Amino acid sequence: MKTKSLLLTIIMILILSLVGFGQDISEKKYFDNNKELGGDVIIKNSKVKIDGDYIYRIFEIESPEDGNFYLSAWLMAAKTNKGYLNYDLQVNNEKQKDKIRPTKSNWQTVELKNEELKLETIKLKKGTNNISFVALAPEIPEVEFIRLTKSKDKVIISDEKYKNFINSIKEEIKERENNPVIWTDDDSSKNKIVLPNPEGNYYNHIDETFKYTTYKSFYFSSGQQVFFTTYASDKYKHVLEVFSKYHPDSYTWSDLSNSNGLASVNVRINYTGTYYVRIRSYYQNSSGLVDLNVNGQYYYNDCAVSGNGFRNAHETPENYNYFTCKLTGDSRLWISDDTWPGKIIAQNDDYYGSGDFNWGWSSRVKKDFSVRIGAALISSYGSWNPTGKCDLYIKCKNSNIMSYFPNLKADDAIQSAPASGVYNCISWSGGITGYWEWPPSYYSNYYVPGNPLASFDNFYYDIRYPGAMRFTRSGATSSNSIVDLWALNGSYTHGSVTKSGNNNPHGYDWESKPGSLMRTFHPRNALNGNSYGSVNKYYRKISQISPHGDILRNITLNEAILEGLAVMDDVSFTSNELDKLNSKINEISFDTKNEFNNKYEKWKETWIKPEISQYSDPKKYAESDEYKLFIKFCKSKGEKIWPLLIEKLDEGTFFVINPLEDLTLKENMDLLDEVKNENKLNKNNINGAYIVRSPYINAMKYAKKLLFVNKEKSGTSINNEMFNENITSLEIYPNPVTSEAIVTFNMKNVTNVSLTVCDITGRSIIKIYQDNRLKAGQNNISINTFNLENGIYIVKLSSATQTITKKFIVNK
Repeated sequence: MKTKSLLLTIIMILILSLVGFGQDISEKKYFDNNKELGGDVIIKNSKVKIDGDYIYRIFEIESPEDGNFYLSAWLMAAKTNKGYLNYDLQVNNEKQKDKIRPTKSNWQTVELKNEELKLETIKLKKGTNNISFVALAPEIPEVEFIRLTKSKDKVIISDEKYKNFINSIKEEIKERENNPVIWTDDDSSKNKIVLPNPEGNYYNHIDETFKYTTYKSFYFSSGQQVFFTTYASDKYKHVLEVFSKYHPDSYTWSDLSNSNGLASVNVRINYTGTYYVRIRSYYQNSSGLVDLNVNGQYYYNDCAVSGNGFRNAHETPENYNYFTCKLTGDSRLWISDDTWPGKIIAQNDDYYGSGDFNWGWSSRVKKDFSVRIGAALISSYGSWNPTGKCDLYIKCKNSNIMSYFPNLKADDAIQSAPASGVYNCISWSGGITGYWEWPPSYYSNYYVPGNPLASFDNFYYDIRYPGAMRFTRSGATSSNSIVDLWALNGSYTHGSVTKSGNNNPHGYDWESKPGSLMRTFHPRNALNGNSYGSVNKYYRKISQISPHGDILRNITLNEAILEGLAVMDDVSFTSNELDKLNSKINEISFDTKNEFNNKYEKWKETWIKPEISQYSDPKKYAESDEYKLFIKFCKSKGEKIWPLLIEKLDEGTFFVINPLEDLTLKENMDLLDEVKNENKLNKNNINGAYIVRSPYINAMKYAKKLLFVNKEKSGTSINNEMFNENITSLEIYPNPVTSEAIVTFNMKNVTNVSLTVCDITGRSIIKIYQDNRLKAGQNNISINTFNLENGIYIVKLSSATQTITKKFIVNK
């Protein structure tokens, strides 16, 4: 057994030692159009080929015509003991007589010249051509891009951006010399959450600046002993990293520079392949210049070193996503383990997955690691364009909602928050995670009779809470939309949102909270299908400018509540109301209650079914056969069953609004209107905080009024048993009013009250009393309506513990 095991080990070592020779290693770095850089050809891609002792950097290009072209390259050159390293050049596999001759170490622009340093051309054919830069192993020619042009004047690649970048680092070094920095001994900054992710289970860093930090690739063979050293003359603290490009989790080393500015890695290679040498700053958002020595063979001076890393130590029990998005520039993402000073165990430049979303130059690592993760680090892909900005997401789980939406690919579906029945897509698009909102519902404050679209318009446009971002359809297009409203067969189904809606991150493209399912990042149109239909209307952000010209903050409802700007309305039952409810429930027979609960539970079980739970419209939860049986039973029992529904609603069960609507609302709509009018008259509490009323809260208020309906009186009115407080009546006569109205009310005790006349929207028109102390018994107040136009008005009578309203009509 030992002999067999040893033989298998030797075979595996031999196989690994041969991996890479003769193969093409694609870099997958595409160039949209080289003409933007001043060239006359299109560069399609770049790849590396290993062939024995030779390593080729190959560019595949598309030439519009036959002819001679001048060539230049942006490359990282090395200095050797014999001078600067030159590269052979091949065009369509034919070696050129002239070489690529760098004149300094590190990044530079190099033109194809002869020995007399005169510009030379290469011959291209119309169509596809291959241009190769050739070096001896282990050097892999580090060429970011090339330029090919027929014009001698256009061939030189500007190095202005890189020079400016290096000069800015030198200025930073100079500033440190003049004003020494006291560094904190922390490998990276604390989590700086720029935007919140309410209810989310990931970490984000928004609009972060990243910079180029030097990294260089080499090709090493199994058995080689290699060493790397770095030196910072100003003793700048940095980290030297060496790791396998394709197996960084298995072959990775690092070292932190010492007090003299030196770091080193000395290893024996046991896996043949491409390796990265990378240098990064130890301290967050700092930069320096460091010299690099590779195996005593290659030297690189003044290597740019920067650092932008975000420590977030976590275990990896499942597959997680780490990605950059919303780019300016070209990012590269590096993931380090939780050792000190951290070893690179994964990296990505441009992500190419199996989904439909085009990640472009964004980076993404999607993996189930076997070790604890320490940090995510971002830098610029290249040196020629050395800076950029991006959003960074860390530790995002995969979403599982693909079965509901056949057009959503698994690779595109990234979870942003766990499943929840507390809030839905519309509330989330409005910055709310505390309740379920559906504007076309009767119970919603934004409901417009017979006009669902106007209801959505109200929700997005109105001030939902102080600091809420507001949206309008006016002037909204697919390109400036922040909220998309979806529709199927003329019915609205869903709302999705993108950055910067409600000042939340919203992922790489768009985000949805489908019904009670998990919140998910997804491509804009990936939820198209038989469930939601497609995007139907667009909402753009309204400029949040105050009358003083200040930009108003955009915050979530949770933030507004924490800051005391808003409160959720309190709809808990009073002891009197509970006594009334329990008394009515006790009048119901055991058999009736038992059958009610059985049918209710069977209906409730349908809420989690896929064909229902994906929806945000509460009416979708009332379409099942189980619901129809439940309603049929309830109708057979008449009004005496209502208290059982109210009891379920009081338990916080939102979807009980469906039977409450189907059984009671038609004949009691005036009670719900009273609720909404009272809301308009009482927009703020005594501390000035805005009172938020959800559809559930309105339904609870309506249910309370319903509990005290007295059918023995003419019409439908509220029995004063509900109030059991000091003010016992409020009447207005004559009604309608022609010139003067008399307001009459009774109070049990001497009380401070406020009496106001409001228009139908709740806006105060006439303030008669403002916290005036009035006598017990009957009070008669005269109101002159001479200045009021014909219409409907409301008298609002308030004490510290009670508010009563009454409508009256002015008809002169």
